[in-house]
Amino acid sequence: MSARKCSSCGHTTKSEVPFCSNCGALFPVGDEQELMRQAIGASFDLKWVIIGALVALVLQLGLLVGLWSVMGKRILVGEKGRSLLEVNLNSISPQWGPNSGGTRVRLTVKPDNDGVNTAQSVMSVRFGSAKAERFHIKHLSVVKKECALKCANQVKATQVHLECMKPCAPAELTAEDKAVKACKKACDEVDKDESLAADKKKKAKARLKCNACDTREKNYTQREWTCRKVCAAKKKIADAEEYRCAQCKKAMPTFAARAKACRANVTACWAFKDDQGRKAAPKMPARTAYKTDKAFKAALKNHNMLVAEAKADNKRSAKRERKQLRTIVNVYAPVFPKKVGHVAVKIIFKSGEELVKHQGFYFVAPKDKDKRPKIEKEKRILHDPVRTGGFWILLILSCVFYFLGGFTVGRASPSIGMKEPLTAGIFAWLAFEAVLFVLGTAGSAQMFTMFIGAPAFIGAALIGAALGGKSAEA
Repeated sequence: MSARKCSSCGHTTKSEVPFCSNCGALFPVGDEQELMRQAIGASFDLKWVIIGALVALVLQLGLLVGLWSVMGKRILVGEKGRSLLEVNLNSISPQWGPNSGGTRVRLTVKPDNDGVNTAQSVMSVRFGSAKAERFHIKHLSVVKKECALKCANQVKATQVHLECMKPCAPAELTAEDKAVKACKKACDEVDKDESLAADKKKKAKARLKCNACDTREKNYTQREWTCRKVCAAKKKIADAEEYRCAQCKKAMPTFAARAKACRANVTACWAFKDDQGRKAAPKMPARTAYKTDKAFKAALKNHNMLVAEAKADNKRSAKRERKQLRTIVNVYAPVFPKKVGHVAVKIIFKSGEELVKHQGFYFVAPKDKDKRPKIEKEKRILHDPVRTGGFWILLILSCVFYFLGGFTVGRASPSIGMKEPLTAGIFAWLAFEAVLFVLGTAGSAQMFTMFIGAPAFIGAALIGAALGGKSAEA
């Protein structure tokens, strides 16, 4: 209920009538909309809000369905309802390699959404016009070669150790040690016998072959040192090579299984994680190992702290592995004999979407594979969903649809003011944002429709309402 003051008698009338309740003077016609509102009654009807919102939303969703049917999932969303257009090809490591191929390259893809398993959605990777080799199949052949080399090294190291140990038989060394000691003892007794003259000592040493005994002692000392030190070191080398060969053979079934899965499903060929390892939980301290309860409680507190740290470390390791499976694409650089210099690297996803890094990989001649080329950095080109044609078609035509919704409300509704078209525009926009969220639209596109699309849509609805109202008056 409004209150208006009479300009004739000064009385305040608290009612909806257009005249003074004291003197009967008519109030001046200064606000036509206020008079129309008084004559019509209500100025806000939910029915017209729903009609305006439905006009805009139905047309907008119809356009989205139409664009999706024509352009496919590339319009806003990717495989499994998750956008891949929000992804950027972030880095390539290493950035260069020989054009004879075979260089393992890690492509780091950075998705905004943690739910996007990007690396597991890759169909193909190209270096320029050449197709990169699928990781697990190529990796299997590389591992086989490495295993063959390691096992060959193990055989060589074992042979070297056995050759070293040939003169090191314990019985032979013991017999030689006794013989050398006996020989030296006889020669030492001659040296200690003061009753013998110098010439007789000389003859006695010659008869006992003391010079040969000294040589034999030196040879034995060298032989014993070789057996004890040199052969022991060679034994360690042989054991290490044997361990490497055994570990490689042990891991071979895993690599073979990955290659088999890769042949069956191409999207399993690129995702790969390096095992981060896990910490074993420390053992519970025994009460009997501590003399007092205080010492045991302190040990128990320390144990609980170590257990918590181990759990936290394992959780971080698991998270890093999951992130690798989502964001690390492993390939082997292809053979590109005619190219020296930069080539663009392209990742093609299962949904048909593509990411390109124009300054991607630098090919060098095989003779220069150990010489790092001079690579000039360029500004990174980001893959922005807002740059897609389908997105802009949806955005611009949505403004037209909101204009039509506002025009409908402004022309058909008897109410005065902008409350109904404003509310209808907000309702329609919120419903559209909810649909985009359910579909899993790219984060950057969602932000764009929030901060740019919302003012544009609602503003178009208000402009349509204003024009609709004027056309109704005419």
